[in-house]
Amino acid sequence: MVNYASEGNFGCVCHGPTVGLVRERKPTKTWERTPLHNLVRRKSGRYYARVFAPGKEVWKPLKTNHFSVAQARLTEFLKMSRTQRRRAKNRLERLVSAFIAGNQR
Repeated sequence: MVNYASEGNFGCVCHGPTVGLVRERKPTKTWERTPLHNLVRRKSGRYYARVFAPGKEVWKPLKTNHFSVAQARLTEFLKMSRTQRRRAKNRLERLVSAFIAGNQR
């Protein structure tokens, strides 16, 4: 029997005779692509919306396992996110113009 501690390995299993005996597992896919760009399906069957807002990625669970229902909810979510972005942009433009008008006095 070989004393691995005396060789400086301190009995580490990774340096012992078991190297190569452990099989590496293939990573399991958690997410599946769908025909729609912003729609992703989890391994459990649930659908999620994935939208890229300026500067960040937004995920929303659509709470369904049916593709047609997920497609309808995705459409609603995309409309809502677009209107929110438009409102934020308009709000920012109003604030900037008010700031510029206030500084020109």
